Amino acid sequence: MKEESGDWLLEPIPSRDGAPRDRFKHACALYGGFVYIFGGRNNSILSDFWRYTIERNEWEPLMCCDNSPEKLEGHSMVACKGVLYVFGGMLDSGFTQGKTPLWMYNIDSEAWVLNQTKETELEFAGPVNRKSHSAVVFDAGMYLYGGYLDLKGASEEFWFLNFDSMKWTCLPHGSCDSGPGPRYGHSSVVYKDAMYVFGGLVGMVEKNDFWAWNFYSQAWTVIKASSGPPKVMGHSSVVYEDFMLVFGGGKANDDPTSDLWRYQFCSQTWKKMTSKLPVSKTQHSLLGVGWCFQQGSKPCKLSPSNNFNQILKESQKQRPFPNPFQPQRSNKISGITTNGIEMKVFTQCPGLPQSGSKQTLSDNCATEVQTLIPKRETCFLNPTFYCPEEDEAIISTEFGRKYEDVTLQHKNVPHEELDAAPDLLLVGGKPFSSSSGISLWQMKLKKI
Repeated sequence: MKEESGDWLLEPIPSRDGAPRDRFKHACALYGGFVYIFGGRNNSILSDFWRYTIERNEWEPLMCCDNSPEKLEGHSMVACKGVLYVFGGMLDSGFTQGKTPLWMYNIDSEAWVLNQTKETELEFAGPVNRKSHSAVVFDAGMYLYGGYLDLKGASEEFWFLNFDSMKWTCLPHGSCDSGPGPRYGHSSVVYKDAMYVFGGLVGMVEKNDFWAWNFYSQAWTVIKASSGPPKVMGHSSVVYEDFMLVFGGGKANDDPTSDLWRYQFCSQTWKKMTSKLPVSKTQHSLLGVGWCFQQGSKPCKLSPSNNFNQILKESQKQRPFPNPFQPQRSNKISGITTNGIEMKVFTQCPGLPQSGSKQTLSDNCATEVQTLIPKRETCFLNPTFYCPEEDEAIISTEFGRKYEDVTLQHKNVPHEELDAAPDLLLVGGKPFSSSSGISLWQMKLKKI
């Protein structure tokens, strides 16, 4: 069945033999033309691990080992530079108390590593197990907000994980009036220099408030609009050009919706997209796949904030849990030429949270020589992450052989093939599909 009215074209992708079971509360990540999916819940909690090839519509089960995650639901998964980071979602028990469940999967070597820290009397080393939190990637690090903690309920904790040092840092989360406050079942996206948090649950009350965290000023700003989506949880959000799309979700004890909302960052306005979508979903995964699904700006390593500079300096110190997949890079910059430098102009849409004047940003950037950014290229079917050309040589040295990052395979793909790719993939969610295979839909935007 194909729906052709309104702003969307929506079409189910037929389930093939060998596809995973349908599920919800799972975690997905897109990397190099592949979708990786782990765990979730069907009639029981799952621990299977799969890879989906978008171009060929093929599913492949991936092997698990002793260090791989156990049965998880309500966890998160993000991808960066060939590594998947899976956090939380464990069964609540005495074993999970005071522990930080974080697994890393190296895509090339197909190896899992469990990186676990534990709370001590002297130092709280990282976030403990939780479910239905959000996780995003910015500047070679993961930002994790909220979630549901056993016996404690909704959390307002806000954590940053530096992928180089594998050190966790607790960030200011604000109060209920100056920040999102405790919540779970919300969504988060990154656009330009900010993370945007929408909706979710506080106790059993759904929310539709909208917040922005500026990575440089480290401050929360509430975004107010005259209209927008209703109170919702279990939805998903993606960034498309200068818009955020919010799809599905619903109320905790009610039927899921098929609503699709568009938020324009520059004008700070919401619009409900018109389409008679034949599918309603909650606790699903929505992935931006097509050529236009790019971040509003490339991840930037320039950090005008003194506090954030301090975080970065501390993260460079030797830690007991270094990233085993992280190549050792030189701090020297003498070999960088002007051809390898991208001159970046900092701009911001009206109304977005400001970290300071443009003059202040320029002054700080000029004095931080070590933060020069190598030129990067956008990766096909990997819209959230960018591929430094230097990585190929570095990683090939690390593994002792020629290494071709999957994100580099598509740099010369013809535009007609890019246009043929679906704009979004809707993976799983409740209610289940009529077949036993996982529910998979491809979406194309007619206009935005």
